[in-house]
Amino acid sequence: MGLLGLSAGAWTSAQAAGIPAIVPTKPAVTPAAAAQTVQGDTKSEKERARIPQPRAGVVALNATAVLKSGARVRIEKMEAVQGEATGPGEVAGPALRFQVTVDNPTSVALPTANPVLALAYGAALTPGLQLGGPGATRLPDAVNAHGSASAVYVFNVAADQREKVLILVNFGVAEDVLAFEGAAPKAGK
Repeated sequence: MGLLGLSAGAWTSAQAAGIPAIVPTKPAVTPAAAAQTVQGDTKSEKERARIPQPRAGVVALNATAVLKSGARVRIEKMEAVQGEATGPGEVAGPALRFQVTVDNPTSVALPTANPVLALAYGAALTPGLQLGGPGATRLPDAVNAHGSASAVYVFNVAADQREKVLILVNFGVAEDVLAFEGAAPKAGK
């Protein structure tokens, strides 16, 4: 399995086509925290990269998934839009825009500063390219205890390949990768 549990072939073909890998826009940890994390860890980067990230069962696009921490995540307000290229490597075109909402009923804040989202579509699970617009936003650094937060994401998705859309969401190594799957709007809002 490759990035976030997708087949290596789907992501390898995307890289060959020049589609960049999905990376967080902020550092995941401070250098001091990273040094503490790897103390006593004798695994190489390659060995750690081969450790599969646990993935929760796939739920419908309109369902709610529950993290190990007890927080609930759902995909809302999915719509077809004309994606806007606002950053390096982005390509404007047919896209899907959706909101990710996190409800945290626990008594501890949930770190959400560097979520990793991936979207794949069609029978071949072609990776969608994340775009900066229109209307994309970010989650806060954390969802407070008993709080809720939302962010809007935009991904290029061919209009004729939306019968099967898979969205993967991950908030870190302590949590499973959440998987949402279903048909997405072909056009309009």
